[in-house]
Amino acid sequence: MDFPNADIIWRLGAALLIGLLIGLERGWQDRGLAEGQRVAGFRTCAVVSLLGAVGALLSSHLGGIAFAALLLTLGLLLAAGYWQAMRATGDFSVTTMIAVLVAFALGALAGIGEILPAAAAAVAITLILGLKPELHGLLKWIERDELLATLRLLVITVAVLPLLPNQGYGPWEALNPYRLWWMVVLIAGISYLGYFAIRLIGARRGLLLTGLLGGLASSTATALTFSRLARERPASAPMLAAGTVLAATIMFPRLALLVALLAPAVLPDILKAFVPAVVVGGLAVVWLIRLAKGGDAETSSFVPDNPLNLRMAIQFGLLLTLLSLLARAAEEWLGQAGLLALAAISGIADADAIVLSLTSGWDPARLDGKVIALAVLITAAVNSLVKAGLTLSIGGRRMGGLTAGALAAMLLAGALGFAFA
Repeated sequence: MDFPNADIIWRLGAALLIGLLIGLERGWQDRGLAEGQRVAGFRTCAVVSLLGAVGALLSSHLGGIAFAALLLTLGLLLAAGYWQAMRATGDFSVTTMIAVLVAFALGALAGIGEILPAAAAAVAITLILGLKPELHGLLKWIERDELLATLRLLVITVAVLPLLPNQGYGPWEALNPYRLWWMVVLIAGISYLGYFAIRLIGARRGLLLTGLLGGLASSTATALTFSRLARERPASAPMLAAGTVLAATIMFPRLALLVALLAPAVLPDILKAFVPAVVVGGLAVVWLIRLAKGGDAETSSFVPDNPLNLRMAIQFGLLLTLLSLLARAAEEWLGQAGLLALAAISGIADADAIVLSLTSGWDPARLDGKVIALAVLITAAVNSLVKAGLTLSIGGRRMGGLTAGALAAMLLAGALGFAFA
């Protein structure tokens, strides 16, 4: 049986529930006040949200003036109530007044049929209102440098990145502004994540968490970030090496996942090398953690000096630009016959890009799967050697030696596994 007004009833009901949700939080916050002292609470927010839905429905018949009149009347009533409450209690907060206006607006949004966005916004607003102590505590906890670092990261991510063209320029169209700046954002983001991870959960666990997440995004960028930190705090080198090796270890299952999705027939040959490398990498991380606990008292109190090293990220972006040009030049000069050489050169800058390009359009009848597997392994090996070189040249002798030794052991295990498995 069809109900002719079911859609309207559904919209009004959704608006009522939205108001009840916001009013529940507001009423709970003011539950200690006597009856009549609360300007707006559980019932008021529900009625106001329903009023917004009714106004939106009426505006389709009476025009926008009717809706504007309702909003103006509500604003005047709220202003009068706020004035009386302020005189009685001395509380200058306008949060409840704004919450009531939001309930009206979301009710109107539900009234025009946009129920899901209205409900999602209501949940988000209620959560923000309910987290008042935590949010105020955050304002006391965060330092000015950390706030500025957050704003800078948002600027380069939200304001700059979307404006850049996502297409190739220059020789062989090898320069893609969007992708190059994305690497800058990625490196800066890893630096930012590492800073707050260390501050929140301690240096040892924070560095490992950053290494784990950094390895999922870019193990090369993580190695660069941790190498810079090791140069600033040499005593923390073992723990920073552990985070770097963890990120490098995560790279192997990440690449294996790409191969499994795009060229599953190649996966068995890949796993012959990747599984031993991951096992050795995991053992190396455990050994480095024990080494850090045994001889590094400074690591427990280590916090990086800079939450967001944007200069270092831009320098790496310029380096990546140069490597991208070199890799594309090698592709043009060597042609398809130089597939393995191309894989090696591409591994200098990024392992994922060449793996995606090799496996996404792979045709078994045209190219042997073992060649693809070997190209992927060469890319991973070269990329690991690049990380070892970064840690040796930037991170200092101790961090570089520990990381390079662990990476060399991983590569040796992978080579033996591929040769004899």
